[in-house]
Amino acid sequence: MNRQFEHLFTPIEIGPKIVRNRIYLGPSAQLADKNNILDDRFIEFARARARGGAGLIIAGMMVVMPNSRVFGGVQEIYDEKAIPMLRQLAEVVHNEGSTVIVQLCHSGRSSDPELTRLPAWAPSAVPSVVFRDIPKEMDTEEIKQVVKAFARSAGFVKEAGLDGVELHGATGYLLQQFMSPATNKRTDEYGGSQENRLRFPLEVIGAVREALGSDSILGMRLAGYDGIPGGNTLDDMKEIAGKLEATGKIDFIHVGGPFHEGVFSVGAGMHVPLGSWLPYSVGFKEAVSIPVLNDFRIKYPLQAEKILADGKSDMVGMVRALIADPGLPNKVMEGRLDEIRYCISCDQGCFGRAFKGRPITCLQNPTVGLEKEIGTFEPANPKKSVIRPRAGKPRPGVRVEPLEF
Repeated sequence: MNRQFEHLFTPIEIGPKIVRNRIYLGPSAQLADKNNILDDRFIEFARARARGGAGLIIAGMMVVMPNSRVFGGVQEIYDEKAIPMLRQLAEVVHNEGSTVIVQLCHSGRSSDPELTRLPAWAPSAVPSVVFRDIPKEMDTEEIKQVVKAFARSAGFVKEAGLDGVELHGATGYLLQQFMSPATNKRTDEYGGSQENRLRFPLEVIGAVREALGSDSILGMRLAGYDGIPGGNTLDDMKEIAGKLEATGKIDFIHVGGPFHEGVFSVGAGMHVPLGSWLPYSVGFKEAVSIPVLNDFRIKYPLQAEKILADGKSDMVGMVRALIADPGLPNKVMEGRLDEIRYCISCDQGCFGRAFKGRPITCLQNPTVGLEKEIGTFEPANPKKSVIRPRAGKPRPGVRVEPLEF
């Protein structure tokens, strides 16, 4: 192991599982096939990142009900037809030595009725300024339906042999909508006080833990703040994180973004500072003792190592960095930093295509999404000079990362 990166390559205990290192691939929108279920394309995408050395693969987002589609191609997990491909995902990732979990989500008022032909559900009839449709305020029976749907989907994950589940409680989706006073205007037992606004998320956590049992990971993606007027602040979210941990049913907190209309909610182009969400992982670490995961604008190995060494996060998600170069962890461990193909934060192939409902690509890595067909590129052997530099001109050097963060 490269001692320069000893924190990156120290194993970590997440609930009942040991993850081999601190680098993870967060949920990325390598969208499903026309049947909206996990397909070979994603499985080979995940295999390449596991083979490249990532300790944890978080597959998702996967929706738990038919009325929960935020854009085309989002993977569905509410039917037994998803199990065979989930089982295949578990097998290929485990064969490469990595841990793999699935992110479960209901998008609530962010669902697109034009896609689902069903009304969007929400705690209250408060429309999103992004999606604009007025959602249907859920009644008590519909709330119970969603709780059961999360548990049913978690049961499929368990049956397929994956290592656990992450619940998506950020980016303005349904769990966050219930937690936020800006979108939860209810006057019954599911609205009003923080205790009441947490009732639905806690019911989901309880039902999912029961479905998974004690030998699977259960985590929660939690926004550092809501980012909209009247929403939860970081102090509010720290208090919420503490109450979630107090249930004894969750194994990690994964820092997520604010509502879609919040600043820097989605997309992380080169205009966004590196490590922008670190204040939120630091905040959560002050509030909980379970591991905290952070994956926003972490691009460089030295940056990731310093985050861990400084205790600002327990794991680092290098999502787009791993899209650009699936072999990044192995190259770092072997001291081959000058061979890394770095993400340039252009957002064209990843965020740019995902929010059009198209499978992601990457300007830096033409094999993304085509791993099954063409595999991954390796250096030519023997190497040849394709473009000869002019006499007296130095050959352009390899890009190296900043020395300080």
